[in-house]
Amino acid sequence: MKIYMLLAKIPQTVFIFVCLAYISNASETNKDSFIKDKILDKIDDITKRKKPPKFVWKDSTYEDIKYRLSLDDRGQIGEELLADVFIDENRFVVDYQKNITSTDKGYDIIINNKKIEVKTATITTNSGNFQHEHLQIDRDFDMIFFVDIAPNQVFLTAVKKADVIWSKKRTDSKKKRPLHRRPNGDYKCDFTIKHITNNDIPKFRKFVTGEIKTKKSMINIVQKALEL
Repeated sequence: MKIYMLLAKIPQTVFIFVCLAYISNASETNKDSFIKDKILDKIDDITKRKKPPKFVWKDSTYEDIKYRLSLDDRGQIGEELLADVFIDENRFVVDYQKNITSTDKGYDIIINNKKIEVKTATITTNSGNFQHEHLQIDRDFDMIFFVDIAPNQVFLTAVKKADVIWSKKRTDSKKKRPLHRRPNGDYKCDFTIKHITNNDIPKFRKFVTGEIKTKKSMINIVQKALEL
């Protein structure tokens, strides 16, 4: 009742002005959130239109490698895993110097006198590729070990430098494909879980590959690779 009496005493022109000012302010506030609301709507829209990913990292065994580590940090995992496994094995002689980069020495680790370049990759969520970047044919290594991590699996592929198809030879079968060479001279090597499970990676001639669930399974792959 008191509010009604108070409003009744306000001149009509003042009352109209106050109402218009309020409406104008509310309108400006809505305009201010236009861009934010549009972007959030678009994110929602596009997410709904997308096909669900083939490989889901959230709540997986190796989720943290995808969300907590940089690309450089992920690369260290493969090197250090190999060092940890083989330093404890008497039948292998290992030389690994974590503080010296492969750029300086041309390789990452030495196992039984073989200089090894280690490439670690995580699987892409949609295409299911393991993408290995910055391979260089002129660096000083004998073999490449690819440590490939999916949300709940780890794979190891080992190949001699000479068995990588940097460029195709006449003796290579039609199924074989050379690595993709970038304008800067680096090479890129992609393959999938299907290539691994079928034991058929088109970019290599001879190689050893498989899932590594245990220390023993990793040692077996490396042992076979060193005998190639």
